[in-house]
Order: sequence, then C-alpha cells, then structure tokens
Amino acid sequence: MTSTDVEPKPGSVQTIKYAGTETEFCAKVEGETVIVHCKEGKHSHGSSKVKLTDKIDYNWEFRYYHGNLVAAHVGGKVIAYCMKGKDGGMVRITNQETGARTLIKNLKEDIKDLAFAFSREEIILGCVDNEGNILVYEIEDGPHNISFSLVLHVFHQSSNRSKTNFRLIWCPFLPSYEEDADSSDDPEKMFVILNGNTAEVFNVTMLSEKYGKGITLDPDDTFEGYIRITHTAELIDASFSSDGTALAVASTDGYVKFFQLYMLDDEKQKCLHEWRPHGGEALSSIIFIDNVLEYSSECWKFAITGANNNSEIKLWSCESWVCLQTIHFKSDPSNLITALYLKISIDYTGHYLIVSDINNCVLYLLELKRNDKEQTVFVTMLAQFLLPAAFLSIHILEACSKNIPVLYNNSNEDLYQDPDDYEEGTEISVTSLKMLVIQPKKFQECNIMFRPEAILYNAVNGTEEIQDKVNEKEKVPKLDDLQESVTLLIQQQSNSNLALMTPDDFTTPNSERPKSSRNESSSSINKNESSDNIVDNLIDFQRPQKENTFASGGSSPSREVQEILSLNNSTYSNQDYFDNLTKIQDTQEEPQKDYKDQNSLVYQDQTELVWPKIPVVKDNEIVKEDMIYKQLRLLSAENASQLQALNLRLNTLETAIREQNILIQKLHQDRIDKDEFAKELDCAMSKQHLQIAKVLENLISMEKNKHRELQEQLVSAVTQFLGKSLGEKIQLSVAHEMKHVILPAIHNMVESYRKQIDVQYSQKLANTDIMLRENVSKAFNSKALADTLSHSVVNIVAPSLEKCYRDIISSSLIPSWEKVCGQMFQQINETFTKGTKEC
Repeated sequence: MTSTDVEPKPGSVQTIKYAGTETEFCAKVEGETVIVHCKEGKHSHGSSKVKLTDKIDYNWEFRYYHGNLVAAHVGGKVIAYCMKGKDGGMVRITNQETGARTLIKNLKEDIKDLAFAFSREEIILGCVDNEGNILVYEIEDGPHNISFSLVLHVFHQSSNRSKTNFRLIWCPFLPSYEEDADSSDDPEKMFVILNGNTAEVFNVTMLSEKYGKGITLDPDDTFEGYIRITHTAELIDASFSSDGTALAVASTDGYVKFFQLYMLDDEKQKCLHEWRPHGGEALSSIIFIDNVLEYSSECWKFAITGANNNSEIKLWSCESWVCLQTIHFKSDPSNLITALYLKISIDYTGHYLIVSDINNCVLYLLELKRNDKEQTVFVTMLAQFLLPAAFLSIHILEACSKNIPVLYNNSNEDLYQDPDDYEEGTEISVTSLKMLVIQPKKFQECNIMFRPEAILYNAVNGTEEIQDKVNEKEKVPKLDDLQESVTLLIQQQSNSNLALMTPDDFTTPNSERPKSSRNESSSSINKNESSDNIVDNLIDFQRPQKENTFASGGSSPSREVQEILSLNNSTYSNQDYFDNLTKIQDTQEEPQKDYKDQNSLVYQDQTELVWPKIPVVKDNEIVKEDMIYKQLRLLSAENASQLQALNLRLNTLETAIREQNILIQKLHQDRIDKDEFAKELDCAMSKQHLQIAKVLENLISMEKNKHRELQEQLVSAVTQFLGKSLGEKIQLSVAHEMKHVILPAIHNMVESYRKQIDVQYSQKLANTDIMLRENVSKAFNSKALADTLSHSVVNIVAPSLEKCYRDIISSSLIPSWEKVCGQMFQQINETFTKGTKEC
C-alpha cells in the first residue's frame, strides 16, 4: 500500500466503521482526524490470520496492566515473563533456541514491570516489584544452560511511596562509530523508574564502577549515576531519545515534559519543553518514533502521545510541536462496559504501532509513514483482527513488509484469494507481524501475515466516510462572476412565492383604481467609500419602505432598478447587490408586457387558474384605464433612457468592482502567504531556539570542562611549585637544624649516657668477676663436682677413645701387621724354597 500512500488533507475527517461479519479488515487512512468505531466484542472466535502457538498455561489476572508482563532481548533469542508464586513474584528466563531456562524467585509480591536493556553485547534484565524494589540482573546464556547474577539492587526506606504505578524503561541507545561504547556514562545501561510523581534515572555502569557490582543501594541526590526528577502529579509513562540525551515524561494531569539529562554533572536537570497534547486529558503513554536498530542522527523528531487509556492517539512533530494526525477510538454504545482500555506498543523500527483492545478482544495494526524532509509522520493503513482472548501484554519481535513466494501447499495459502492469478514461484508482498503475547490463561507466540489488498474493505462489506471540515474563515466572494449571480437569482425567483396581480387589482367594486407602486417609490444612488474595510463595506444601499406594493412578473426594469438602488436600506448585503445586477440585465432583455394581456402574467403554480368574476365597468372607467396605460407607456419610455444612463454607470461600477476584487484577492493571498510565512518563521524560530539552546548547552559544558581542566592544571602547578620550593627550604632548614642543634644535643646526651653506662657496667663487671672467681674456685674445690666432671669426661671421652683406637688399629696397625706378616711369610717361603732346592 506504500505506493499509493498520500498525506492526509489538512482539516479532513475520516470515519472508519466496519459493519461486516468478517473477522479481519484493512482500511486506508487518509484523514487528518480519524475516528475508529470499535467492534462490540461479541464474537465467538478470532481471525484466521492470527496464528497462536502455546508456550505455557498460567492464569494471569484479567485487568489493565500499565507495565509489561513479557519482554525479549534484542533479536528475540532470550525471553522473560513474570508470574506469581506462593512466596512472591517470579521471573522465568528462557532461551527459545536451546530450550535452556532458569527461574528468579522469592521476589516481593507482584512484578509491576520488566524489560531487557537494548545492549547487543550483554543481556541485562531489569524488573521492579510491587514495593518499588529495583533488581537488575546480568544473564549468562551458555550453550547448554542459562544463569543470572545480581548487578544492582535498589530499595527505598521511605514508606510513603506510591504503589499505584511502577514503570521501568531502558534507554534505546545505539552508539555511532566515533563514540566509545565502553565509556563510564554508557547510556545503553541507563533506565528510568516511575515511582508516583518521581522519575528516577539510574546508570548501571557508573553505579557499579563507583559502589561495586551487586551492591544494595538506597540512593539520594549525592550518588553518582543517579538523577531524580519530580512532578506535581503522578507520572504514567516515559521515553528516552535514542541518543540518550533527553527524557520525556507523561503525567495524569495532561502534561508532557522534555528534560535534558546530565549524568556527569551535579546540575539540576533542565526542562526543554512542556505542553498539554490532549488539552489536559489524563495521559496514558508517550513514545518516540525512532528506529532503535540503526544509528541515525535524526532522532526524537516525532512522538506519539495517548490519552484516556490510549483511546485518543496523536502524532506530533517535536520540532514545530504541531499535531500531525489524531486517531480516536470510539466504543460501541451497545457494550455493557463503554470504557476503552487500550494497550499500545511500537516495533523496533518505528514503522508499526500495535493497539490491543482488552475489553473487546480486538487487535489493531497501524502502519506509520515517516518523511524527515517534509517533517511529517502519519498513519497510512489500519488493520483490525478479532482475537479469541484479550492480549494483556504484548512484545513485538518483528514487524515488516516483505515478499514471499506463492506456494499453494503451505500454511499461508489463505493469502491469495484467487490462485489462478499467480504462477508457482512468483512473489507477493505481505505484512508480517511476530509477537509474544500474554492472555488471561496462556503465554503464546502470535504470528500474523496478511495482504492488505486482500482484506481491504469496500462498500460491499463496510463503509468508509471521509468528510472535509468547513473552513471557518470567511471566503471572499467572486464579484466578477455575473453568471453565477444570474443563476442564483433565477433559482431564488423560482423558489419564491410571487404576489401576482389579478384583474381584481385593476377594478374594484367601488370603482377605485389601485395606485401603482412605481409612482410611490423613489430611487437614489449613494456611493459610500470606506478605507478601513474594503471587503465588508464596498457600497451601502438602502431600500425605501413601501406599502401595498405588488411584485408583478411583468414589471418594468425601472421598477426593479428603483427597488435595487433604493437609499433607505442600509442592511442590503453586497452579494445581494451583485446578484441584482444580473437581475437588471436579465430584465432588460424581457419585452415590455401589456397589463391588458393576460398572457403577460406569470404564475408559479402551473395548475389551472380560476379567475374571479370580473365586475362590470362603465365606459368612462375604460377610457380612464386607457389613459393610465398610455401614461405608463410614456413613463416606460422615459425610464428606458434613464436605464441606459444607469447601465453606463453600472458598467463603470462593475469594472471598478472587478479591479477591487482582483486587489482583494491579492490582499487575501498576501495575508495567507504572510500567515504561512509566520508559521514557517515560528517553526524555524523554535527550531533555531532549540539548536541555539543545544549549542549554548554544549558551549557551557565545554567551558565547564575547560574551567575544570584549567583548575586541575592550576592546582597541579601550584602543588608542584609549593612542593619543590617548600621541599628545598624545608630540607635546608632541617639539615641546618640537624647539624647545629639536634646533632650536638644528641651527641652530648649520648656522651653522658655512655659515661653513666660505662661506670655502671664497670662496677657490675667487677662484681661479676669476683663472684665468678669465688664460685669457680668453690666448684673446682668441691669433690662432687670433681667426681661429676670425671664421670662426665669418662662418659664423653670413652666412646671417642674406643672409636679412635679401633680406627687406628683398623687403619694402621692391622694393615702394617698384615704387611709385616706377609713379608715374613714371603721370606720364610723364599728361605724354605731356597733350602729345598739346595737339598
């Protein structure tokens, strides 16, 4: 449908009301204001286009949830959904591909909201419970199992906090190639918590680096990585810009406020803009229309606001603060519950908006068309699908328009109404939607695929009405369009009841003749010029008061001129004047009619006319009537000459009026151009103001950084100078004092101590020497000591002597004895041998 998308006409109103029996339909949106009449919700089954796959069976309470019951990490691989256990809230985390799962349990009461951070590298899950406890977990997704670890726990000791609404929203930050994704003020790990009338912004990276990972905090304004924003009413929704520099909050008092965030400075957060988008109605949502999957410098230029439980949705330009389109959802009066409770969600690309009607079990898909050059965004298509049960919470995994091949044996064969129109293998364009949904009794995966052209409804199965608002500005009449004036005059004459003259008007029973109204009327022309108001007071005409006047169909032009150019009616309008100008020209072409000719009388009623009985008149009366008719002819001749002169004057007036009309049209066009220029100038000025504000803020931050750097440099230089100069001086003074004061004093003190110690030790040594001598002499003179010493010496020396004797005998005596014996035996052997030989 994108090939035929056109911007809505300014001021146009479109009403969409489907009266057919089909479970789905699609309609083109062409109005600036769109009124959607919701289905009454009495259907027994849902649309066949809605394919639901059961995940788990669980009973969720049927009510309107401000937060999310289900969430998914970017890519849809890891999902999380909340439940309620016996000991409190629980969060189930599952990997849809591997089937691995884990459970976070024993949380406080119900889980109010949960969401994944938009970080691509890490899986960060945040949740907030019914008591306002904030828990942030880091999910470890392994090949076979999945685990979690606590990163941050925030609690509030104050007991007066609100329990009506807690929301957790992450910043959809996507760093550019030039930016450092690992900086300390990492915006992709920044989230906001809505707690009553307070919005608290946390930066997980800064808090973890400053206070440690997994720590429990009760933060205040002195904490780094923490910002608090307060409002006078309860905050219901919030949205970050994709660059992480701005935060928009919506409240129940109808206000939306934009704040610029300063995470590294202790300054108070600045409110950039505030306005009431729905005229003070209680707001329900605020969403920036950005593509969070791709980096773009064109961020937070458009926004969506919802009021009255999102039954009224508006699209806004954040540069000119102009409402671009309004969508009204009207409840069916036959419903028992007339209030609407709508849950809205936008996909990652910012091209599709999903609206879930909880009471009526209906799902609406709105396609958004964005034009950054024209600074516009508008809804081009609305599709409605009936549901078997209400969707309490929605997370969009994927929404896109794509081409699929035509295969008649697949599950999408209902996409092609007439298979003969397609060949096998050809492609068709379809709209595809993949979501995770929570129903009152099930957690399901929802897939919707449809061709908008196939379910586009027409006069057969629905009605679509487009109305244009009437421009309240006064339109300038086209004064030179005489043909329209003649046509209008003829219509007015044909629709008016003329008082026609009958023979009774010429003859009466009393023989009295009626006086002609032309003899009693007088005419004059008064030209009144006014420089203050050219359009509203060009020429004033006045009409005289007449009595017993008859408007005859055969009256002469002079009479019409006298009635038109009368002087006594100041309320005669300009448009009537120009209409009567054409009437004069029309009556000039009509032939003069004789009053005695009955065919000259014109009657509006074409039925048979029954004339009253004409009374008998005398001859002298007939002669008088002839004289009257002759006088009337003379007056007509005189009036003809006056009429010619009057025509010349009228032609001159008509030329002047045409010139004035051209001038008026030019002035009107100039005023329109000036208004448009003023609007463009206001938009440009507001945009320029914002840019100047941003530049000034950047300059101020740069100046602050420069001042901070200069202060640090100055402090370091002063520290170095003082350290160097004072160090040298202190060293010299300390050396001088040590040499001349401390060392002599210490030397004298040590010398005195040495002398005292020498004296004391000499005395003690002398006494010790005497005592030792006496004791030694006594000990040596003692018999027991002598015996003990001798016995000890014997015990000590005996083994040594024995061993020594053995060593000497074995090492010296025995070898020498063996040698001597050997030599002796050898000599004996030699002597014996020699003696034997001799014998």
